[in-house]
Amino acid sequence: MIDLHFHFSDCKLDLFDNTSNYVEELYLNEAFIETLYNCLNDYGLIVFHLGKVSNVLNSKNDDSSTTSSKMTLFMDLLENVGFQSVHMYTESHLKSPGQYTFVIAMKQESSRGGFYMNSAEIDISMKYKIRQSHSGSLPLKHFDDATMKGYQVPHKVFEIDYCATDPAPVFCDRYNLSRIAKLDIPLSTNFVVKISSVGEGSGRGLFATRDIPKGSVLGIQETIHPVYVAPSTTELIYYYHDMIDETEIFYNYMDGYGFNYVSKGSDAYMVESNVLTFVNHGCNGDYNIDSYTGIEKKKNKAFFTEQNVTHSHFPKKRRPFFSPFLDRHVHLYDVDLNEVTRDIKAGDEILSDYLFYTDSYENSFFSESQVLKRICNGEEVGLITKAESDN
Repeated sequence: MIDLHFHFSDCKLDLFDNTSNYVEELYLNEAFIETLYNCLNDYGLIVFHLGKVSNVLNSKNDDSSTTSSKMTLFMDLLENVGFQSVHMYTESHLKSPGQYTFVIAMKQESSRGGFYMNSAEIDISMKYKIRQSHSGSLPLKHFDDATMKGYQVPHKVFEIDYCATDPAPVFCDRYNLSRIAKLDIPLSTNFVVKISSVGEGSGRGLFATRDIPKGSVLGIQETIHPVYVAPSTTELIYYYHDMIDETEIFYNYMDGYGFNYVSKGSDAYMVESNVLTFVNHGCNGDYNIDSYTGIEKKKNKAFFTEQNVTHSHFPKKRRPFFSPFLDRHVHLYDVDLNEVTRDIKAGDEILSDYLFYTDSYENSFFSESQVLKRICNGEEVGLITKAESDN
């Protein structure tokens, strides 16, 4: 369970209660927020009570511009003083009736690991961190693993309110499934797997069996159901990877065919559960598809490839500081979608840009880019090719 260092849920500190001006003066006071931040340990976190959902969401008596401004100012303050991650959730089991809004702010992104635990991990954590009652049951009235899983997904109304801002946040449009559904190119009938044309040692590749126009999105429905290797599982694989042969085989599978990400607080992996897992890297910028996040990270940057990439190309900020939309669709954001970046002809091999497949940490980003450079220059083979040749 999460170790909360401060919790204002029992205090009448509601940022969106217009009758409490002193609260606004506190919550929107940088010195006050910075003092709270400095009181926390290095991995500390704090929960802020924002008030009733109806007040936060621009009730009829509210000036919507004032409400939006309050939220923007508050989130800017949290980010400016140094908080690395925030998450909004609602709770209805309080002394006062109604649904109330809370924001949890974390000093380290790694704290998201505690927030995004799965049901089994939550149950185990509760068992060992909460003193048992004489009957053996947990002494909690309104909290269990299902409640915590509900906290992990903000209410739909917050997503709608967030995406209604002007200008609309880029990811609201980019990951709008109703919009991009018409751009979908299903995988089952339009692609074939065969030996890659990239070069010797490149293994299998994916080829188009029809012309595909620029702007299309590949396999939306198939992409959103990957093999997911949770942070706790990844940690075990790392630990046993050199000790147990079977573990090394699985490591080669998840690292060779999948990609690493840290949105849940620490290293985790996703592997495409479809033919897109056979897509190879396009050396020297010769790729014809790219992930949505890859496109976003390259925006406003001079063209670069594995041949000239430097530490400066590491994306310092991987996602917006506050985004109820991405928090509701974190799984889709992590697995990502692949957009066709130039027209593809029938028979062309599908090639992607691997540079941002490992961008969790700056050192690993650069070291992996150098591996890609050596592979493209024929000095090294990929992990899967090496593993298969060893066997």
